Amino acid sequence: MTNNHKEHSYSVSVQWTGNLGQGTANYRTYARDHEISALSGIVVTDYQDEAKGIMVETEAGGGHFTRVTLRPAVKVSSISNTDLALQLHEKAHHLCFIASSVNFPVLCEPSIEVE
Repeated sequence: MTNNHKEHSYSVSVQWTGNLGQGTANYRTYARDHEISALSGIVVTDYQDEAKGIMVETEAGGGHFTRVTLRPAVKVSSISNTDLALQLHEKAHHLCFIASSVNFPVLCEPSIEVE
């Protein structure tokens, strides 16, 4: 915190609910509420995110976010390549419309767990 401005922390939890029983095993096995590519052979069975944003108040009483950190926890099936899953997650983060549109850093700290 600089210049004695108040810093506020905001947290949100997100859970993907599109798994219809087989995760992203193929095109028909998950709800389309979120777009997830099954073309890589990665079968996502669960996705949760614990995101945290930091906002600093200005002297005038307004404020702005200074950074957001995403902490997606992804579960994949045992046939999935976890190294490839991390690479794809990094690629998706760099292609993200929202992260590319804001004027503060959006950090991503993913974890991949095999079921």
